[in-house]
Amino acid sequence: MARQNTHRAPGPAEIRIDMTSTLTKTGGVVLAGAGAMSVMTGANAVNAPAAPVHTAPAAPSLNATVISSTAKIRPGHRGSAVRELQAALNARGASIAVDGVYGAATRNALTAFQSANGLVPDGVVGPATRGALRSTGGQSASAPATAISSTAKIRPGHRGSAVRELQAALNARGASIAVDGVYGAATRNALTAFQSAAGLVPDGIVGPATRSALNGGGVSIPAGNGTSKPGAAPSNGSFNADAIISAARAQTGVSYKWGASKPGIGFDCSGLTQHAYRAAGIKLPRTSGSQAAAGRQIPRSQAQPGDLVAWPGHVGIYLGNGRVIDAGRTPQAVTERNIWGNPTFHTFR
Repeated sequence: MARQNTHRAPGPAEIRIDMTSTLTKTGGVVLAGAGAMSVMTGANAVNAPAAPVHTAPAAPSLNATVISSTAKIRPGHRGSAVRELQAALNARGASIAVDGVYGAATRNALTAFQSANGLVPDGVVGPATRGALRSTGGQSASAPATAISSTAKIRPGHRGSAVRELQAALNARGASIAVDGVYGAATRNALTAFQSAAGLVPDGIVGPATRSALNGGGVSIPAGNGTSKPGAAPSNGSFNADAIISAARAQTGVSYKWGASKPGIGFDCSGLTQHAYRAAGIKLPRTSGSQAAAGRQIPRSQAQPGDLVAWPGHVGIYLGNGRVIDAGRTPQAVTERNIWGNPTFHTFR
C-alpha cells in the first residue's frame, strides 16, 4: 500500500488556550480547568475537552447549631468533629478553645450541657446529645430541660445513669456532691435536703413528686444542707429538749422502715431524730453518721435529755437516766429502752 503523505501548513505548531481557565502543569502536561483547549497545527485545529482539576476538600464549616458527624465523639478525640462540637458548645454559653482537641475543658462544657438538658453527663456525643445540640440552637447551656429522665424510683444503693442524672440535678440546685452514679450517703443527704426545701417527705427516694420538683425548678437546697462538711454545725434555733422528746414520743409504736421519715407510717433511726429535731427548729443532716458528726461530742457524764446517742450506723435521742428513744431494726418500731454498749453522745446545745 502506497504511503500517504501528511501535509501541514508551514510554521510552528501552536497551542491556544482559553486564558479564563485555571492552569496547572503536571509532568510536562498542561491541564486546563474550566475552559477549552485547542491544539493548532497550522490552520487546522483539533478541539480537546478540558481536563479536570482536583481540589482539596474545603475545611468544615463550624456551624454553631449542627454537629455534622454521626460518629460518637469522646474524650481524647481530635479533628473537625471536635471543632464543630466546641463551636456548638460556645454558642450555648461555654467559653472553650475551638482547637479540635477533646480535653478536660471540652468535657466540662459538654457534661454541663448534658446535665442542663436532662441527659446522662457522660461526656460522650451520641445520638441523644447530638439531637439536643441541634434542637437547642443557640440557647445557653444553662437552659434547663428535664433534669431526671428516668421514670423508675431511685433509692439509696442504686447505681447507674439515673443516679448520675440525680446527682447533677442536685448540684444544679445547690448541692456539692460527686457525679459518680453511686447513690451513697452524700447523695441521700443532698436529696433529703432538697425534699425538705420543696415541702416533700425527706425519704431519700426519687418518686413522682420528687422527680416533678427536680424537673420543675425553682427550689434550691438551702446553704449548709446536704453539703455540710463533717463536724460543721447545722443551722439551728434555740435548743428545746422538751420539743425534741415530745416529737419523738409522738411516734412511739410507728414501724421501723429503712429510708423512711413519715410520721405515723414509718421511720428509720436518723429519720426519727431529724423529724424530732425539726420540731425544735433544728435542721439535722439525714444520715446517722452525718448527724453525729454535725454535733459536738461530749462525755456521757455531760449528756442531757434531747442530746443524740450514736452507735456505728445507728442514732437515737437521749431521755436521761440511761434511756433512749429510737427507731430500731430490733424491735422494728419506735420505742424507749435502756442504752446498751458504748455509744457516743453529741449535743447541739
